[in-house]
Amino acid sequence: MSVFSRPAAEGDVILGVRPETVYEPSTVDEAAEVLRESALRGKSLAFIGGGTDLELGTAPRRIDAVVRTGRLARVIEYSPSDQIVVAEAGLTLGELQRTLASHRQRLALDPPLPERKTLGGIIAANAYGPRRARFGSVRDLIIGISFVRADGTLARGGGKVVKNVAGFDLPKLMIGSLGTLGLITSVNFRLHPLPEEEVTLHLPGRSGAGLRSLVRGIKEAQLEPTSVVAAWREADRFDVAVRFEGLRAGIAEQCERLTGLVRREAAGACETLDEPAARAF
Repeated sequence: MSVFSRPAAEGDVILGVRPETVYEPSTVDEAAEVLRESALRGKSLAFIGGGTDLELGTAPRRIDAVVRTGRLARVIEYSPSDQIVVAEAGLTLGELQRTLASHRQRLALDPPLPERKTLGGIIAANAYGPRRARFGSVRDLIIGISFVRADGTLARGGGKVVKNVAGFDLPKLMIGSLGTLGLITSVNFRLHPLPEEEVTLHLPGRSGAGLRSLVRGIKEAQLEPTSVVAAWREADRFDVAVRFEGLRAGIAEQCERLTGLVRREAAGACETLDEPAARAF
């Protein structure tokens, strides 16, 4: 093969199984060549992006070679006016978000480890974070996909517009597939604008009953948080974070109403986290 390859090292071991060879294609044609030749030789392949979710699924019994997607990391097309982006699967979420931020836009997914998680890996593992409560998961934001089948054949589904119909099920089929249906090479996503303001309120030490009461109060007050996260601390105690995003005036009003709700319940502290603390939480 003409594709860059090297012997596998300790860092290429997947769940205790060590491959013989690692391929690092830099183009889709090179990736197709790897899969085509491997199929002809009866080799078993695994695909790695950032390697953050390799523990998902059944452990492999055998891996002859690994295909790493780190060199497939380009933004192919970006249309800020249409709020869509087409990017290669090896691009990390963090790098994509920096590109989109130049036009005050974002991909509304926030799984952990964005500087390591690749777009292909996010789709294959169906990875998402707390913003799912407002924007949905991967299946709600993907509009098109390209991949290489096991025999090296290029395939694609979906399109480049949000209201796409033809072939729309194919991108969703690849979500959570864990690399079993082919090597994802590029993906088309719908985008959202960056909010004018983002505020996270922290409610430490809530009991289980207090947590249920809080969520019920948020619903009854018709507040609209982007996400609500409860992190178990100890015994029956949870630290809760409630994130609001949007226009500055609206966010201030919602934060004031939530603070008032907590005060009326006499249910402990409610503090505003600064950006580093909110990100750490």
